[in-house]
Amino acid sequence: MISDRHNGFYVNHYDENWNLLDIERADRPKSKNPLQKPQGYDVMIEKGSILAKEFPFSRIDFYYVNGKVYLGEISFFPNNGFIKFKDKKMDHYISDKIILPVTQKKADI
Repeated sequence: MISDRHNGFYVNHYDENWNLLDIERADRPKSKNPLQKPQGYDVMIEKGSILAKEFPFSRIDFYYVNGKVYLGEISFFPNNGFIKFKDKKMDHYISDKIILPVTQKKADI
């Protein structure tokens, strides 16, 4: 969750139950104050789950404006896949959550 984009640009990571995770990017600090769950969060999770269903990984951005939830974007490679974390074990934590589909090898022609 990005906050104060124009006054420092902080990034906090939360799980789907809005628990703050101990993840910190190398290039962006965490907010000193925990963020409140956004209005419309349950709708965002519901719609995001539907949109993400067919993809091994995606980051789906939503906005809550004037009582409505809007889709911002779907990204398959946030920061081109080059986000650096302060703790290297976070690379494994996130990559372990990505389940790639099984493919069959095509026969040579």
